[in-house]
Amino acid sequence: MMARYKQIEWTAENIRRIWDYTSGFPELYFTNKFGDIIVDRFKKFIKKGGNILDYGCGTGFLIPHLLKLGANVTGLDFSDESIDSVNARFGEAHGFKGAFGIEEVLKSGKKFDVIFLIEVIEHLDDKALNESFSNIKKMLSNDGVLIVTTPNDEKLDGSQVFCPNCEHLFHKWQHIRSWNKKTLCSCLEKNGFDIVNSFVTDFSASLKRNQVRLAKLIIKKLFSKKLPHLACVCRPVK
Repeated sequence: MMARYKQIEWTAENIRRIWDYTSGFPELYFTNKFGDIIVDRFKKFIKKGGNILDYGCGTGFLIPHLLKLGANVTGLDFSDESIDSVNARFGEAHGFKGAFGIEEVLKSGKKFDVIFLIEVIEHLDDKALNESFSNIKKMLSNDGVLIVTTPNDEKLDGSQVFCPNCEHLFHKWQHIRSWNKKTLCSCLEKNGFDIVNSFVTDFSASLKRNQVRLAKLIIKKLFSKKLPHLACVCRPVK
């Protein structure tokens, strides 16, 4: 039945508009739900006083957890409303270096020890994906680390919604591609990164958060059931 309807074309303007709108609903953001767990999982890569970039920071829910570790944190986003929101929230916070658009960060020439790319790559077409990895390599320090998360083997059709006004289908979170461990690692390697570690997980199953969910995670692993989240740590090839 869905074959009758066309997919929406995700132009730069459409993408900007949907994320300007979504920025008004902070409870929907992945990092709002799991930001503390993500930072806790990767904190061994974060040094006090280190320079951290949250690439695609949204409205900034990863940032306070990074600041708690004593890092110097910069946000980068493609929605002006999200950038304004982040600067308003953290403008006076110790260690916060501001939120900016991509051109401003590139022009500054600043290098980062760790770049977080959290739940971003599932939104990018080939051109945007290649540009993002190229820009990230320019911004990483010589020994810098890129940390990527994305949904694991997502079935995109399951989250399609229909617009009765334009009669088009679209993924409700503007996801346009699905990743698994093999395709993610292959893409990163093709774009000039060495894989340090890659794994599937369930960020909701954390001893810090919920022991019941942690027990369910262990059961899923024992029975090889698919876990919802995919993560990869990598470094640029020298």
